[in-house]
Amino acid sequence: MKTNKNNLYIQLWRNPIFYDLLLMFLTPTNLHTLIGLSVFMDEEGCCNPSQGYLKSILGLTDIGSVSRRVTALEKVKFKGKSVLTVERSRKVNEKGNIRYANNRYRINQKIVSIFTPHKKTLVRRKRQMEKINKMREEVKRHMAIPTNERKTT
Repeated sequence: MKTNKNNLYIQLWRNPIFYDLLLMFLTPTNLHTLIGLSVFMDEEGCCNPSQGYLKSILGLTDIGSVSRRVTALEKVKFKGKSVLTVERSRKVNEKGNIRYANNRYRINQKIVSIFTPHKKTLVRRKRQMEKINKMREEVKRHMAIPTNERKTT
């Protein structure tokens, strides 16, 4: 099934955190990097963003930091499986020099996956947001009234 890339949610599974203590294995930096990679993944957990783009998404200043973070995350094992596997590719240019190409990443889908919400979920979410926005407007109007003129219940 083809998914709409504009309407995907990242799902961090509860059970690995709650029952299997996943966060004992991941540092905050690992989790930050994992979430950054997750926004690019497809239905199989694969993605191949450039390190330059990852640098921007993660708010880092150099590509070396991205490389170190990916390498550190790649070493993390959870229940005997890698949290992240990396397939590194190289290209040989016309001068015969080796040039590294975009890596291909695979995220362990027992930890993170993507999904498209059901249409009914979207309708409920839209109604919920309309209700919240209406309440916000009422609070703003209420706060605009001088204190001595406000109704008390």
